[in-house]
Amino acid sequence: MNENGDIDVLAIYGGNCEKIIKYSCSTCDQCIKNNLLATVKYYKTYGPRYIGTLKLSQFSQWDTLISKGEATDTDKSIISAMSQNEANLDGIQAYDSEILTAGAMQKTINPKGQGEFAQQVYEFKQQYPAAYKHLFEDCVWIGSSRKIMSYKGVTGEALKKALRQDFSTPTKSLQSSKALGPLVCANS
Repeated sequence: MNENGDIDVLAIYGGNCEKIIKYSCSTCDQCIKNNLLATVKYYKTYGPRYIGTLKLSQFSQWDTLISKGEATDTDKSIISAMSQNEANLDGIQAYDSEILTAGAMQKTINPKGQGEFAQQVYEFKQQYPAAYKHLFEDCVWIGSSRKIMSYKGVTGEALKKALRQDFSTPTKSLQSSKALGPLVCANS
């Protein structure tokens, strides 16, 4: 981390997929203020969604994966075309059956506080403890050794309800979220 609070981290996510994380929000408050979420209706339920801006087709490491033989141009074309129906790399939502869903690969925290996102955050914590502290723990998100995610000590159905609390009625206005804003930064 430099004196401006910026972090550059090379992270490995499943297999050989590498991602450079450039975290430029120096405080959780900046992440909250800079990442406004929409209220979305999903069947009869309302909840928050940050649609994101980083498309999977714009993934900066495609050429590296292709040159290493870990992906092909055809893989890139197919995944890029299919990803049009999925979330962006930095997308976050908390309006369906899960507590939350993050990114283009739809990694989740399930109603028990576990899931693929919780697993990846725990692995990230093991590999990059300083970056984990800054991205998650300082913003009161905890990935435990049991691979359970919590926010301010709350997990499970109580967390699911808390994340949706300010997004429970229809509105066209974008809103901040103290809990989800920092996750948008961490997932960017």
